[in-house]
Amino acid sequence: MINLPLKLEYILPPLCLVLLSSLFALFNLNEYLEFNRELVANGEFWRIFTSQFVHANWPHLGLNCAGILLIWALHAEHTSPPRYAFNIAILALWCGLGVWLFCPDIHIYTGLSALLHGVIIWGAVKDVQAGMFSGWLLFAGTWAKVIWEQIA
Repeated sequence: MINLPLKLEYILPPLCLVLLSSLFALFNLNEYLEFNRELVANGEFWRIFTSQFVHANWPHLGLNCAGILLIWALHAEHTSPPRYAFNIAILALWCGLGVWLFCPDIHIYTGLSALLHGVIIWGAVKDVQAGMFSGWLLFAGTWAKVIWEQIA
């Protein structure tokens, strides 16, 4: 039987992330929040952070929301609401800075995908620390996927 982490403390953080991204999409805020290299260079630095929460389209948002739910099912019990919020904030900043500093060919960027890769890796590390071999598989598989996406 599947034992999902259904306590409010486990459900609330990913639900807030889904809600935030959905509201940004509903109100069509990409123009104000997406990573736009030219606008960041002209001082709109918030875009480095906020670009991680807006999406190019509804199907992209749907896929990322499915990813959030999968990560919740796998790793919710490894975290708390404050830890989840901290991880999301740090990963959003880290990913945005990565695009800014190391991907000069990217001029427009939106999406939770990079941030979610970081959340999966964090959860995989927590699995490994808990003695779960599946954490190693998830860690290696996620890195293989990211490397493949960069090469291909």
